[in-house]
Amino acid sequence: MNQVENDVDASTIEMLSYKEQKEAFVTGHEGTTPWEVLLVCLSAPIGVACYQQLMIYNNAGSRGKVEDNNSIMSSRIQSILLEAILVWFPMVLCQTKFLYPYGVAFLTIQSTIVLALRRLILSKKKNKPHASSNSSKNDYEDSSKIRLDFLTAYRSSILYLTFVAILAVDFHVFPRRFAKTEVYGYGLMDVGAASFCFSAGLVSRQAKPQRPTATSQINLKQVLHTLPLVIIGLLRTWTNKELDYQEHVSEYGVHWNFFFTMGVMVIVPSIMVPAKPTLRGTWILPAAILVLYQLALSFGKLQDYIETAPRKCDANHNATSSSSDSSSWSLPCVGFVAANREGIFGCLGYLSLYFIGEYIGRDFLWKRKPLWKPTIVLVMLFLVSSQVVAITVSRRSTNLTFCLWAAAHNVLLLAVFEEVMKKNNKCGRLPIVMETVNRVGLPIFLIANLLTGLVNLTIPTLEVADGPALWIVFGYICLVGGAAMLVDWAIQSVLLGKASKAEKEEEEAKKKD
Repeated sequence: MNQVENDVDASTIEMLSYKEQKEAFVTGHEGTTPWEVLLVCLSAPIGVACYQQLMIYNNAGSRGKVEDNNSIMSSRIQSILLEAILVWFPMVLCQTKFLYPYGVAFLTIQSTIVLALRRLILSKKKNKPHASSNSSKNDYEDSSKIRLDFLTAYRSSILYLTFVAILAVDFHVFPRRFAKTEVYGYGLMDVGAASFCFSAGLVSRQAKPQRPTATSQINLKQVLHTLPLVIIGLLRTWTNKELDYQEHVSEYGVHWNFFFTMGVMVIVPSIMVPAKPTLRGTWILPAAILVLYQLALSFGKLQDYIETAPRKCDANHNATSSSSDSSSWSLPCVGFVAANREGIFGCLGYLSLYFIGEYIGRDFLWKRKPLWKPTIVLVMLFLVSSQVVAITVSRRSTNLTFCLWAAAHNVLLLAVFEEVMKKNNKCGRLPIVMETVNRVGLPIFLIANLLTGLVNLTIPTLEVADGPALWIVFGYICLVGGAAMLVDWAIQSVLLGKASKAEKEEEEAKKKD
């Protein structure tokens, strides 16, 4: 893999402002391979497996002991420290230049520990035949809890991996091949936004088995949920402009950002009334969107428009390609659309990923069916699209190959987590902070973005050596984890306060009666 890690030569860098240097540092990249992206992401389930196996082994040795409050607090602190070492650190290490050989070696050691401890625990169980029968019974009784745990771990890992990438990308320690690709290629950061959309579909109202609710109530509630995303998106755009913060324009556009995309993922599905159950929650809807969108990209010259159109309209309100070949085009120009075409048209690909997630959730995840079947199908479709039909993967347009790759990647990662949780279902609890992060996803994602901005405004990231950069990113991840615990504590305190107040009011009402 011969990649140029820094695509701006030294003489050019000296002529640029520091903001321009940072923008050049994150642009023009061609990515890596889908298999290396998967390798980096596997650091999450391997870390969780190692953590759980050590906790199982520790619990087996301390069974029967009576714990006081101090010992419980001490055990909780030890669990968080263990989570930091076994879950957070490998995710940071594997997203740096230290992936080879140190990251791979770390994951190998963790996998070895998991296999060794499992074998040791199983050998002990063989000496207790009665316990094994009870164990298998409990396994079936707790199947719904296991399912929830592995889904929680998967969703939290997406957040963690994203937290690491959004800061690490500004340091030289982060390989340039992992950054967002400029037009074509497989980038680690490319799959982040796609994973959020896919996972949102997995837990959507249409995916989950539940009691029917009035459509108007659902729509109103979902529309209200978009308001925080829109407000945060507007604030981010405004602060970026006011602080003259570095921007990668070809990522989403001039004004668009990820929060607007997530707002679209909430509002559009909520206003799509499922007139026929054959559309929502099946493969038909995402397939139709992807095929029609790809036809527009390939034959309607939309791909060329997204890649080469100017950001502003001319006097005649046209956006005309500067190329002089036969493929040049001329389209009516709308200023906002031209400026933010990646973000706006990219929503079509992300919506298809949302609906694929909805289909996987409805037909497999919540019905307790094996996830390997859709994994194999999606991998085959991805290979056909990329190798046979030869549609080059494009993050910038979220084309057919990109969406099939992102969907296959996420279902495979989900299936790995499922296997991990099945193997560790006996006394294997989730890492404490990981479980917390899943509960407070949006506020902690916002905090992570604020901390990323703070680090960039206070530290000259381009001048930091690889070793210190690694520990800065790890320290930042520890701060994010601590912030998640504080936010969750604050929310729980407010909820408990409201519950106790309601109980008091109810008691007073009874006394009056």
